[in-house]
Amino acid sequence: MDNVERNQESVGMKQYFAVGLCVLCLSMIVVNLSVGFRAATYPSIHGVILAEAKELPMFSVLDQNQQSFTQEALKGRWHLISYGFTSCADVCPTIMTKLNKVYDVIAKENRMENFNVIFYSVDAERDTPSVLKQYLQFFNARFIGLVPVDTDYMSRDLNKRSDAYYLKNGLESGLGLRYQKMPEDAETGYYEVTHGVELYLINPNGKLQAIIKPTENGPGEPGFLSSAVIAHDILRVMDFMQVSRRLEK
Repeated sequence: MDNVERNQESVGMKQYFAVGLCVLCLSMIVVNLSVGFRAATYPSIHGVILAEAKELPMFSVLDQNQQSFTQEALKGRWHLISYGFTSCADVCPTIMTKLNKVYDVIAKENRMENFNVIFYSVDAERDTPSVLKQYLQFFNARFIGLVPVDTDYMSRDLNKRSDAYYLKNGLESGLGLRYQKMPEDAETGYYEVTHGVELYLINPNGKLQAIIKPTENGPGEPGFLSSAVIAHDILRVMDFMQVSRRLEK
C-alpha cells in the first residue's frame, strides 16, 4: 500500500512539474512574440520615434500672452514644436504655412482636443511676446508662441559656438535645438539666426516622443516635407502609442 502511494505521489509530482514547464515555455513564447510584434509594427515616419519617451528638463518660458509656460503645460495633449524667429525671411514662413495645413488635417480627423502646435522663438532679443503674438496671427492665432525669459546668452561672444549652443534653458537643451545668432551688420544692426528645421512631437505626458526630420536638398540645405506627410506621420505616432498603450507616466 505504501509503494502504491509513493508511486502515485511520484507520478503526481512529475505531472505537476511537466505542467509547470509547459506554462513557463508558453509564457516565454507569448512574451517573445509580443515583443517581436511590437518591434515589427513600429510605424515608419520621416524621422525617429523614441522607444522610450524622453523627459524634458525643467524650464520656464513666456507665451505670446506674457504668461509663464512650464513643462507642466505640455501635459494633457500632443504638441508639435517648431522653432525659428519672426524676422526669418523664408524658411520659417514656409514651415508655419505648412503647419497651419497640418492643423487643418488634424482637425478633420477630430483630434484637435488632443493636439496643438507650438512655435518657439530662438531670437528673444527681438521677439518679445507681443511681437510673437502678432506674428502668429498671420498663420494661426490658436498656435502657442513661446520665447525664453533669459536673454543674456544672446549678447555673448558670437565667435564662441558653445555660447550659442549650450547656454540654453531646459526646453532647448532637452530638445536639442540647433541655432546660432550671426554677427550684426555694421551699418544696419540687422542679424540672422541660423537654425534647424526639425519638428518635435511631445506626448500627453509632456515627454519627447518623436522627431520629424525633413530631407536635405544638399549639404546644409534643408528640404521641406509636405503638410500631408507631416500630418500623416503625426497621426501614425499618435495612433500607435494609443493602440500599443505605450504612453506611460
